Amino acid sequence: MGEANYKNLDQTSMIASLAIQILSIRVPAYFIPDALVATAGMDETEAISLPIEVWQKSVAEYFLVAGMNIRERKYHPITIEELKKSPYNLIRTENVYTKESCSNTPDQTDWIIDQAIELGVSKLFFYARPYHIVRAYLTLLKSWIKSRGNLIIMIPVPLAIPPNAIVPAVVAPARSLIPGEIEKILSYQEKGDVATIEELEKYLDVIAPIIYPNF
Repeated sequence: MGEANYKNLDQTSMIASLAIQILSIRVPAYFIPDALVATAGMDETEAISLPIEVWQKSVAEYFLVAGMNIRERKYHPITIEELKKSPYNLIRTENVYTKESCSNTPDQTDWIIDQAIELGVSKLFFYARPYHIVRAYLTLLKSWIKSRGNLIIMIPVPLAIPPNAIVPAVVAPARSLIPGEIEKILSYQEKGDVATIEELEKYLDVIAPIIYPNF
């Protein structure tokens, strides 16, 4: 595969390339994941309730849900018993794995990858809020890279939440959080918690022949 040269790329172009490549990942209809994955946060119950709606009808074998930070204003532990209540209304409880709380996004994704490896998951759908999905997916990818585990095909799935939806934790439209997400991507790449564009492209070049066998 040809490799792009990003040495002289400005930060705006780099972020745009990351977003376009991540959001362009699509799979054929016959591609069935082993697991569905969701993460809680920012007091947004839809981050979990929408993936649960998919899980109830899915043929995926596992559902992994990583909890929120205990310092969040509306914190509650993410347990199966909690998910059975409104507004989550979980019915299909078999093979649901949860972590009650997580300190941050890397804590969530490290747990997700550990669980996926332990369960033998090789394909998963990763659900996240649209404004958060680029950073969350890059963090998930970095967790997998650090794990040195077997290949896991990880497909990002933006949740069906409008960009002007109010995020309860900050009482502001979701789109207003995008600049902060960009700053965090750049900062956390330096810390080693978020995958770089080179790491993303190397990974995409590996999974492309699997999910797009006709190209």
